[in-house]
Amino acid sequence: MKMKLSYAVLLVALLGAGSLTGVRAQAQEAVAVITELKLNRGDVQIRFPGKKAWEKPGLLQSVYAGTQIQASKDATAVVLFTEGTKTVTVDERNSPFEVKAAETKSAQGGSGVKEIASMLMGKKKPPTYVALAVRGGKHPAVLISPRNTKLMTDSPTLQWMGMERQPGTVRVYGPEGLLWTAENIALTQIKYPAAAPRLKPGVEYAWVIEKKGFPAEKAGFQILSLDDAKAVQEKLASLQSVAGLAPVA
Repeated sequence: MKMKLSYAVLLVALLGAGSLTGVRAQAQEAVAVITELKLNRGDVQIRFPGKKAWEKPGLLQSVYAGTQIQASKDATAVVLFTEGTKTVTVDERNSPFEVKAAETKSAQGGSGVKEIASMLMGKKKPPTYVALAVRGGKHPAVLISPRNTKLMTDSPTLQWMGMERQPGTVRVYGPEGLLWTAENIALTQIKYPAAAPRLKPGVEYAWVIEKKGFPAEKAGFQILSLDDAKAVQEKLASLQSVAGLAPVA
């Protein structure tokens, strides 16, 4: 069950949130992602290579060689490596934990997951923002998924984090302009409805969530063609067979 979750979570992390740190990703390749954060009574912080200050990590955040992660008290962070799908739990006892690049060739499972990711992600882009009124020192909700990736469904679930208590407006755009709007949304996810204009393969789409007084972040996505989606499904089935996993929906 643990391995089954690892494959599923790794795909979500690479395909949905890999560009949360898109500017850093252009300089070097991510070697791991943070798949779980439990603060409890403590705290988790992350420090990137060449940086002096510690920062708050995000769930499904890309991690690079030389990055340090530390946890205090009973807080923990689970780090999932793209090479061989190895996981490490960072707690107070092994803090600060330094992430290192793999020294050996990828296991079949790890290389296969990265191959699937490359089919769906393409070139990473830094996040872009739509200009709205800004109050100094405050930050917008962060778009989690989809985020500059390709999808196997034309009814994606749009996910974000932060500012959960403040209602906002979700908008989806196509090449010709606005396609769909959902207003007064106080959740952290919403499914693109079947009644909305159909999303077509190969077309560049974008979505935003707007909350009054904050900048709205914009993320792009595409829908895979039926042939490409089938190829991804076959590759994933092959990985599950190699690892002895039950099929994952």
